[in-house]
Amino acid sequence: MRAWTMCMALILGITLAAQAETAGLSEGNSPAAVASLTIEISGLRNDHGEVKVALFQSRDGFPSHPEKAFRRATAKISTDKATCELPGVPGGDYVVSVIHDENQNDRVDTNFFGLPAEGVGVSNNAKGKFGPPAFEDARFHHGTENKILKIRMAYLL
Repeated sequence: MRAWTMCMALILGITLAAQAETAGLSEGNSPAAVASLTIEISGLRNDHGEVKVALFQSRDGFPSHPEKAFRRATAKISTDKATCELPGVPGGDYVVSVIHDENQNDRVDTNFFGLPAEGVGVSNNAKGKFGPPAFEDARFHHGTENKILKIRMAYLL
């Protein structure tokens, strides 16, 4: 439970920076096929704060070290929904983690038991049993076509 709380605290503490890369390179140093990835987040319990998104290429950093994410972004909330566009994402397997930072304090707000008091979500709407979902359960393939990924926010409290 403690490790899960720490993982969720770090996810919810994502501090967003400008997108670090706009195109990837394949092993042969030739441009990789890229396409836009749009993340549509629903089920937000209110329009307070903002949604923070992290795109991971590997399990390294997921979910406890969002600074290791391949891309990060912020989305405004409107009518309990948010949309985040990540342009130029190379084809490959990824996992997306999403947080609803309601008070924009860049950290997880938790209850007495350490459970997140703000919303969280991951690709495939994967769920963990006694902690965050497994990377494999949240993994999806992004090809050479533009893709829309739908994530429903989950609130534990």
